[in-house]
Amino acid sequence: MISKKCLRFIITSLETGGAELHLLRITPSLIANGFTVRILVTNAEKKESLTQDFQQAGASVQFLTPAKSVHKISNRAPIKLAQAAQALYQDMRAHPSDITHCFLPKAYLMGMVCAKLARYRAPILMSRRSLNHYQQKYPLIRWLEKHFHQRANHILANSQAVLKQLREEGVRSDRLGLIYNGIDKPPAQNPAKLKAQYQLQDCPLILMKVANLSPHKGHADLLTALGKIKSQLTGGWRLVCIGFDRKHYGQTLKKQAETLGITKNIIWLTNIPDASHLYTMADMVILSSHGEGFSNVILEAMASGKPVIATDVGGNKEAIVDQETGLIVPVHQPEALAEAIVSLSQARNTREAMGRKAQKRWQEHFTLANCTAQYLKLYQEIIEGSTCVA
Repeated sequence: MISKKCLRFIITSLETGGAELHLLRITPSLIANGFTVRILVTNAEKKESLTQDFQQAGASVQFLTPAKSVHKISNRAPIKLAQAAQALYQDMRAHPSDITHCFLPKAYLMGMVCAKLARYRAPILMSRRSLNHYQQKYPLIRWLEKHFHQRANHILANSQAVLKQLREEGVRSDRLGLIYNGIDKPPAQNPAKLKAQYQLQDCPLILMKVANLSPHKGHADLLTALGKIKSQLTGGWRLVCIGFDRKHYGQTLKKQAETLGITKNIIWLTNIPDASHLYTMADMVILSSHGEGFSNVILEAMASGKPVIATDVGGNKEAIVDQETGLIVPVHQPEALAEAIVSLSQARNTREAMGRKAQKRWQEHFTLANCTAQYLKLYQEIIEGSTCVA
């Protein structure tokens, strides 16, 4: 029985990432429409946590895993997992009528196990934010997720590509829903001032990649592509790479850039939690990921009026209209990526026309207002007893 507008979100961490930022963006609207929002985090708090951002938005935040203990045995993963599960179980017993919404696989599995143990009867939702490649590496997770899909009331995808995989996993159509990501237009900036700030005022071509430094984000493919075409990008160029380097992968990438002879062309910005104000100084944005659900970076670039070159993974081609608002290239093919970069680098008018069309497409389909309206509609239908998902 749901007696009030209370939402319990379970998420793996509050480090800066796509899922975390998406949840942060929709939180203010939920609260403004009368919902109480509680964020339960399965991992311990990290240095780059978005905790204060959520609290400033009006949400309460609880970390289910205690901070690092002086006792070594307490810091072991199984102990911390058990502590987090116990805390979540107790929360479900204490708040049995809250709507529970799980983000990311670990949160989903823990949420469903605890719900069963707590005999939790209120609605449970799950948001799949990426392709299910992780299931190939962890077959037990694949089996558990298929089992829990039968218990979840609503399972949401953020792209048609993710939705297709969920259908293949056996999720019933009446439990499936699709809500695309949405963002606000980035704040207006002075491109000349930004370029001067990063000593790019005399650079005729600025490429930008926004992604945390991790192998699956395809930085190495992009560097390989640029190494192949460095002599064709005449007149000087720079690649601005923005993203946290939590796993120290940056050293590997910097060595690769040195081997390719493009070190002086790359600027690494690894401590910027929000890059939305920087897109305005880019001539094009590049997404070379090996897997995506639905990229916030693409939307941020589109809203800023920039063309995007993106790999054909996940929902990228649902956001980008190939040859109109950007270019779609095959994944794991640096040669195709290189060709696309050269093509746009030599066609300023085409880049600008694509950017204008991209911004119009964002305005028509991917605003934050449209996204949050769909969440509000879904939650309200759940409260009123309707189980239809648009």
